[in-house]
Amino acid sequence: MTALLEARGLVKRFGGLRATDGVSLAIEPGEVRCVIGPNGAGKTTLFNLLTGHLRPDEGEILLDGERIDVLPLHEIARRGLVRKYQVPSVLPDVSVSENIRLAAAGRRRLSDLLRERADDRDRAEATLEELALDGLADRIAGQLSHGELQRLEIAMVLAAQPRVLLLDEPTAGMTVEETGRVATMLRAIAERRGLTLVIVEHDIAFIKMLGDRITVLHEGRVLAEGPHAEIEADPLVRRVYLGEGL
Repeated sequence: MTALLEARGLVKRFGGLRATDGVSLAIEPGEVRCVIGPNGAGKTTLFNLLTGHLRPDEGEILLDGERIDVLPLHEIARRGLVRKYQVPSVLPDVSVSENIRLAAAGRRRLSDLLRERADDRDRAEATLEELALDGLADRIAGQLSHGELQRLEIAMVLAAQPRVLLLDEPTAGMTVEETGRVATMLRAIAERRGLTLVIVEHDIAFIKMLGDRITVLHEGRVLAEGPHAEIEADPLVRRVYLGEGL
């Protein structure tokens, strides 16, 4: 199968440091790819490169076979590659449903906004149900718990109808129960929508529940790649993690 998202030899330098040092990966349509690695491995830099927040010094990034590393941020998002950050960035003074409706409208041109408001509303309602937020639709976002805020932000980026969704530690600060619930929801949403997910996460239990393949970064390079069982058994990966637990 042809890769939907592909990175080829990505190098990003900060002074004398190579934050990414020739990183290559190919992610197929509908795949759930988890990216792991110790602190300083280059995970955040890789996400910033994929979404256009940083430009590679060497290498290229392709979406559907077309280079996107030369495009502005908004054009990358318009083509369907969207990122959710670790810290939620919702509008705290408006309702949960209004946050999602605004997100649904965000990728469209101004001239289309009024004509498609009904579609936005329908999409927002469906997304509320997918993330089990329908019971909180009228709640002011600033009143939500941390776990609810994280789910709301996932709902907001999903409402923008991405083709590839990058999630940066989506379960940070959640309880074990919330983490399991989000993993189940994301897996179901990815399968139902044919959505491609790329996730940076430290919670190995979450990764085991969700990921099709795992890419391990270490010192800016790809150390290993494969299904969870393979990565778990890799002695070099275990040594790099120094007992952090796979």
